[in-house]
Amino acid sequence: EDLRKGLMFIKKLDENKGMIFSYNESKIHSMWMKNTYIPLDVLFLDKNYKILGYVKNTKPFSTESISINKPSQHVVELNSGSIQKFNLKINDTLNFREINSF
Repeated sequence: EDLRKGLMFIKKLDENKGMIFSYNESKIHSMWMKNTYIPLDVLFLDKNYKILGYVKNTKPFSTESISINKPSQHVVELNSGSIQKFNLKINDTLNFREINSF
């Protein structure tokens, strides 16, 4: 259920927080912004959390598919502007300090 819901209905995401979607298999995953109030940066990662690609500044409430043309194992949603703020680049590897549930 958490994977399906994601950040839907969240009206504010604290700075330096986000949501990771981890899947059992690497394939082309897609997201959408239906019922999502805040613009997000969406990162697509391989099994080792290396950035394969990303989509910046998604449009709230959009039902357009958000994806890249590469298989990924994890998808991370962050506040819009996070890619620029943290100077994230393709092939960077993400490290997570803490993982909690909503």
